[in-house]
This record gives sequence, C-alpha cells and structure tokens, in this order.
Amino acid sequence: MSYRTPPTLDSTLQKDLNSLVAVFAANHKVIAKTILRAGIASAGLKSPKISLENLIQLIDTVIIPTTHAWEGGWSDHPSDSGGATMRGVILTTFRGLFDSIFINTAIPAVATAAQNWNKKYPNWKKDNELGKKMLYVVAGNPSVGGLFIYKFLASGSNRYPIAIMSEDPFLGFFLSECCWGSGAGVYSSSRADFDGLARKYGWDGSHAKWASFINGLGDKTVEFATQAILYRYNHLMRISKPGTKNNVFRKGWLNRLLNAANSNIMMLVKINENFNTNSSNQYNLSPSELAHLKRKADGYRQLNIELPG
Repeated sequence: MSYRTPPTLDSTLQKDLNSLVAVFAANHKVIAKTILRAGIASAGLKSPKISLENLIQLIDTVIIPTTHAWEGGWSDHPSDSGGATMRGVILTTFRGLFDSIFINTAIPAVATAAQNWNKKYPNWKKDNELGKKMLYVVAGNPSVGGLFIYKFLASGSNRYPIAIMSEDPFLGFFLSECCWGSGAGVYSSSRADFDGLARKYGWDGSHAKWASFINGLGDKTVEFATQAILYRYNHLMRISKPGTKNNVFRKGWLNRLLNAANSNIMMLVKINENFNTNSSNQYNLSPSELAHLKRKADGYRQLNIELPG
C-alpha cells in the first residue's frame, strides 16, 4: 500500500467524525483566540503590537495555508520518524493535543462535543488504526487542522513563536516555520542551534525571556534574521547529507526554505506585502500597527543572504 493511501472509514465513523468536525470548525476563531491569548500571556508579553484579530487573520490566510501546502495531505512514510501525518499533524501530536485544544478551552459546545467523542470512542488514543482514521478526517479539515498549528506555536516547549509574531510577524513567521518543521526540540543544539546564535546577541539563556529577547533586538533584528536563515540552511544540509535517511527530503526542505514561490524567504515578502499594502482588505490595522509594521518592513528590505559555497 502506498504511504499516500488514506485510511478507509465505515459510514458510522465517517458520520460521527463529520459531526465532530462541524462543531470544531464553527468555533475556529474563538478557539484560536483562546490559544493565542494564553500563549502570548505565558511568554510574558503584556501589550503585543499586533492585535489578536489581525494575528488570526494572518495565520489563517498566510501561515496555515503555507504550512498545509508544504506538508501536503495524508502521509504514512516509512522514513518519517513522526509516523502517520495529515497536513503536517502527526498522530502522536494529534493525540496529545486533542483534549487541550477542544476540552480545556472551556468553550461549552466544543468541550461537550470532544467529551462525548471520548466517551463513545474511549480507546481511540490507544487504537492505532482508529487514531489514524480520526487524524485523517479531523486534521484534514483546514480550519480544524490549523488549530493544531496554533497550539504548537503557542506552546512553551517551542518558546512561544506566536508571541514573537505578535510584534514581529516577519521573524515570527520564520521561527514558527522552523519550529513546525523540526518539532519541539528546534532550539536545541541537536537541531537548529538558535540558542547559540541568540547568545551571541545577548540572550541570557532564560527560556522565559526568549520572546522578549527576540522582540527587543532593535536594529540588530535583520542581522539576526539573516544569521538564523543561514543556521537553518546549515542545519538542513547537515541532517540530510548523503547516506542519511533524511537525504530523500533534502531537496524539498531546501525548496521550503529558499527556492519555491511559497518558501520561507518568499513568505517573508508576502507577509510584508499583505500587511503594508493591505491590498485585499484582509486586515483592520490601526495607525499604530501600520507604523510599527512599516518600520519592521523597511528593515527587512535590507536582508541579504549569501549561502555557503
């Protein structure tokens, strides 16, 4: 069976899952705002420069579609240590975050639907095949699957990249994408060594101060962002060198970082254009938000990258 072949569902399970997804999707923005608010507060930011409403709009229209486009649909690739994946959400993450997203948000209709599901299918977190079927349908809905991206990026294990995005959407997007692409250990030396880079710019090593440090880089922001992109490039080259099981992913990973139309670098440009021209009237930006974003965008126009070799 191809690793792209999706699981097969019987009619009863499909109906139950469709009903569950409908409740979650109808409450997407409320759940998203709850997750964002908690993540920003936990990161120690009291007055983010970008409103939650505009952040949600940015994430829903740019960040999530970009992540979904790169991750694709269903995959159960034998070389992928994460196992079964739907739109970038792995089964382990799906099981681990399900209750915290849909029950612990304290939204009555959402919590009730999730609790009723857990009562009807009490073994779904242990039943691998049932779990895969649930993952396929729930994470397959762009709106609902996107909530797992919200939760992941608002978590302390990933240093709250969403809190960085609330003041610097350009650098926040890049760190968010690296975070999503590398798992919870993205900042450790065994992955992309952003810790070592940050220390060179004055970070004291306190995880609790990570977001405030990034947002306080000032005129060093673009320089730091340039170095972070180089760190990411070198990291990808290192873990996908010939002879490793990740070598099969090297081309795709590098395209995702640098080359394709919706690569990390091109998305920085797109976010810049979306925010500063607001040509599609997607955002309701205040004068202070516009002024802040213009200053950020003017700095990123100076970004210049020279890759090794």
